[in-house]
Amino acid sequence: MKNSLVLIRKLAAADNPAVRTPDDDVFVEGGINYGLSLPVAYEVECTLLNDIVAGSAIKALRHKRNGVEQMGVFLSSQVESVEHLTDRTVVRTANSVYEVISLSPTGPELVGI
Repeated sequence: MKNSLVLIRKLAAADNPAVRTPDDDVFVEGGINYGLSLPVAYEVECTLLNDIVAGSAIKALRHKRNGVEQMGVFLSSQVESVEHLTDRTVVRTANSVYEVISLSPTGPELVGI
């Protein structure tokens, strides 16, 4: 998955998060939110800087935040589990549950002549 273009969307808070998930009206997008995780439904389009594996954080170069172009870095808390499904990957971290959806092209369709 490293170097893949993906959408990462927060689905829920972890069952026993190290840092609490705020309500939307408390979280300051683009600001410093000490002691808070990302809100539910927060999403980033980004390029993964590492493979997503248990024991490491997700590290990515962010291109868009919540649909708006905003370069930056996305860094999750430590990954606890990774579940690969047909159309997405569900990642549980110390603070959050994310879905990761590939946006990378799969390549051109080949047509026989």
